[in-house]
Amino acid sequence: MTFILAIQLKDSTIVASDKRCATIDSNGQFEFDRDQTNKQNLWQSGVITGVGELTVIQRAVGFLEHLANSNIEQLINCLELSRLIRNEEHSHPQIDQTKLIYSHCDGEYLKLYSIEQEDGEYFIRQFEENELSVWMYNPDISKVTEKIKILYETLKPLSAFTNTLDWLNYYVSQISHIFFEQAIHDEFMSARFDIYFQTCDFFYIGTI
Repeated sequence: MTFILAIQLKDSTIVASDKRCATIDSNGQFEFDRDQTNKQNLWQSGVITGVGELTVIQRAVGFLEHLANSNIEQLINCLELSRLIRNEEHSHPQIDQTKLIYSHCDGEYLKLYSIEQEDGEYFIRQFEENELSVWMYNPDISKVTEKIKILYETLKPLSAFTNTLDWLNYYVSQISHIFFEQAIHDEFMSARFDIYFQTCDFFYIGTI
């Protein structure tokens, strides 16, 4: 379904998302794939991912790609339109619960943003520095709470490392343990995940 971990650092951002996808069959039941789904969508200034219904997310990203200059400020409207269309086709709580995370570098500042709902209306929220957010379908993360706490307490910007590879390895190691441990107890996510590292100068994306 989805397990996303997103981190806003002073000089960089990190977004990790699992690869398990479920489609809703004619009886309203979930059918899982083989953990091959790419939930991270690259756009010209960052990455877009989300939780909820995959069709809603993919269409919202597709609508954005067709706008002039991929105006990220319109992503909130793209999501609303995608949700409305999907509700005409199908009825399931996952559709209305869909929300997004995206990164955006304006040339000087790199920020993570979320598009969430309050009272049925979407709004955009900017992540704070050193914010760590976990989004998941299964609300029980008791098995990895301590690991997430340790990760949060030891957050470091890229500038704190001697080189980029040390930075990548530092976070891949900790995040891998979180995904692996949670997946043992959570059938709605995979231990395999995609991870996206970004600064205003470069990005790296890979599958763990």
